[in-house]
Amino acid sequence: EALLHPQSKGFEHSFNTWDDWCESDATCAFNDPDVGKRWDALREKLDRNPVVTDEGRQANNAAMESATIQALYSRSYWPLLATALAQAEQGIGEPVLRLADMYHGRNEDGTFSTIDQSGRIIRCASGFGKEPPEDPAALVEQLREIAPRFSADVDVSDFDGNTCDGLTEGAPLFDIEYDGDAPIVVVGGEKDPATPIRWAEEMVENLGSNARLV
Repeated sequence: EALLHPQSKGFEHSFNTWDDWCESDATCAFNDPDVGKRWDALREKLDRNPVVTDEGRQANNAAMESATIQALYSRSYWPLLATALAQAEQGIGEPVLRLADMYHGRNEDGTFSTIDQSGRIIRCASGFGKEPPEDPAALVEQLREIAPRFSADVDVSDFDGNTCDGLTEGAPLFDIEYDGDAPIVVVGGEKDPATPIRWAEEMVENLGSNARLV
């Protein structure tokens, strides 16, 4: 819950910012009076009929969503996303897959980095996912309201049990605190969708009077 809520909201906000840029900039390859609606239509299309590349890989709705998330990390990727989506509409799936591969750590030879596995363990060690929310249905409803696109695949069943079982058992979760004299600088990005600024603010508060947020 502590992870899903701010991240989903963060990516939804970043998507809307990209959407505004693409609608207002004629150089955007996905330019349209309603970019969000066009994006939604393409996701549904790729869900029904994925684009199959010459290598036999499928550029489906999941790949499109991963490509979009990857591009929302940095404004420099915005034109690449627009071009990839426009080409996917024309039956060319490689650009979408390239962005999706970056997100999932897929190498050119088809092997993957350990980012998905290590990320899960890090999240569990950080206290995310250790306990299911008290009211999963209410959380899903909230997510649908604040992030309709980036919570579309979240379901109540996703919160059955402890998602960290067997991963961090016996490892205590330490509260962030500091009582030394050395100054601490915490750097946070106001528009970082994956690591929302509120977490940096909470960290500074927990670190005490010698901490400052940039």
